[in-house]
Amino acid sequence: MQVDNLAACETLLKKNGVKLLKPDASRLLVPPSEAAHLTLEFAER
Repeated sequence: MQVDNLAACETLLKKNGVKLLKPDASRLLVPPSEAAHLTLEFAER
């Protein structure tokens, strides 16, 4: 999913207790264990 502000997205997810993976500076991944058996990828537009 593309977001306007990746840092804000990261802050919001962490604030809500979501464990994230950060494979590089331009992406956030939410692993299947945190997202109903789906991998969610966030990137800035």
